Amino acid sequence: MIEYKTFFKNASIIGLIIVLIVLAVPKIFSPIISDKNVYAASTIDKENRLAKLESPKIVIVGGSGSAFSINSKMIEDSLKMPVVNMAVSYGLGLTYMLEESKNGIKKGDKILLFTEYYLPVEGSKKLLTLINDLNPNASDYFKFSVSDWIKFRVFDFQRVGSSLFYKTKNTEINDPITLRSSFNEYGDMTAHLNQPNKRPLKDVEKLHKTLYTKELAELNNFVKYCEKVGAKVYYGFPAFPATEFGENKEAIKYFELKLKKNFKGKILNTPEANLYPENDFYDTIYHLNTVGREKRTKYLIKLLKPIIK
Repeated sequence: MIEYKTFFKNASIIGLIIVLIVLAVPKIFSPIISDKNVYAASTIDKENRLAKLESPKIVIVGGSGSAFSINSKMIEDSLKMPVVNMAVSYGLGLTYMLEESKNGIKKGDKILLFTEYYLPVEGSKKLLTLINDLNPNASDYFKFSVSDWIKFRVFDFQRVGSSLFYKTKNTEINDPITLRSSFNEYGDMTAHLNQPNKRPLKDVEKLHKTLYTKELAELNNFVKYCEKVGAKVYYGFPAFPATEFGENKEAIKYFELKLKKNFKGKILNTPEANLYPENDFYDTIYHLNTVGREKRTKYLIKLLKPIIK
């Protein structure tokens, strides 16, 4: 009996030591191994601009499709209203994007939601562990269950340990598209402009219908918050290749129908109004190149003029 007690006591101590190591290693070494110029760190600059701009202002929220495909300066100059592009990556998830934007939204602001088909509520755990080390505010913008929190800590330990003791070959290390410094002061990605198109386009996949219950609830909670502070929310469909629309029309139109029936904000346009030739895309079905970006921005300005008064 005494041996069993000793065994469980020793096992508990060892377990506690392991937990402490898993928690302590990332805390100690993350500042050392973290690269402050990686793509995800751009959230820091975007949050700073959001906080500094006076209202009324235009706040763009979405995934990388909005980061790559909008000329915020052109919008700002045309509509005479300051603009901040908060879009970074689809992988952050809807909850993160909306919670992050809330901090700077004030009376009179116009919030433009341009999500990809279809933006998940929860973000990538791997991306969130990375951004949590880079952005001191990040942990305020995502929600984890207990099991998620455990996975988060274990992955963080693995990531830091790998960086400290094993140097992996990074084929994108010299790719300016992956850098924080490749965003301009408005929050737009600009490093891809005037670069050769990359083919075949990435993210080409068959879209499927889902209920969108969580997504719509998250969007409507955000709309409710914005209305409470005196801001208005507008949803716009993403730029999408005309060549991919036919294959995905049924799922996209179903998504549009669900939005029309349930979304509490204003819908700006239709999926068909956002179709572009494949030559207007840079590397994925959501990232426009220089030509496509200019076309989309001019189109958005026309859409926004009636609501920016």
